[in-house]
Amino acid sequence: EPKYDYPFGAKKSKVVFNLHRTRKGDCVRVVEGVLTAVCGGKNALCIYGSHPSDDQLTQIVDMEYEEVDCVLDNDPAGRPGNLLLADELNKRKKCGKVFIVTMPEGIDAADIGEKEFDKYVRENRVPYYSSVYAKVLMYVKENMTVKGEDL
Repeated sequence: EPKYDYPFGAKKSKVVFNLHRTRKGDCVRVVEGVLTAVCGGKNALCIYGSHPSDDQLTQIVDMEYEEVDCVLDNDPAGRPGNLLLADELNKRKKCGKVFIVTMPEGIDAADIGEKEFDKYVRENRVPYYSSVYAKVLMYVKENMTVKGEDL
């Protein structure tokens, strides 16, 4: 059974939730679900899942945002989706700086609220340059320590 029930005939792949509340040059956060976007604040956008459509990517890029944080869920669908989203946005030259954020597993803005979500994203975002770069950084962060301290 689906987690959310959308109106019959809704074309989720053609819509970016909350896009109308943002302006060119804003800094935004892209998340998977509507509730996460609502709890994530004014500049949180929802792509209705973990794999953005070409129409959704085009709409996001056309806004010429200054910064885009890719904050999809930390689950088996969201992790590769986050890399795909960041990679696709990074390839399109009208998009500003792209960042990737790995949330704690099972946690999103709907679980912690706007202020804590904002704080977590600001403290944990990593500039995205390429999929290889992102995978290396995530591996290092998950598996390495320096002088007994986690990276």
